[in-house]
Amino acid sequence: MSAPTVPYVPIPSIGHELGVLFGFASSMVIVMTVYYFMWKAGQKRSAAKEAARREALAQRGIYEGSDKVGGATIMPGDETRGEISEKKGRA
Repeated sequence: MSAPTVPYVPIPSIGHELGVLFGFASSMVIVMTVYYFMWKAGQKRSAAKEAARREALAQRGIYEGSDKVGGATIMPGDETRGEISEKKGRA
């Protein structure tokens, strides 16, 4: 005797399944777009804070404005770094 088989029942609506699929995909795109603009606003705000911080340091005489040369941070009083590089033949 063979086991009873369940007859095939087709899905009631493929439109509903596609609606869920594309609804999720479109909501994901909307959320990613909102996140992108929030990220950019945060980056702009952070850059403004950093510029204000550097300006305050420059006013106090701690920061001269030159960030990096050759991967090394130049601090005030490090004027000999260029002279040493020139002596070794590096520009």
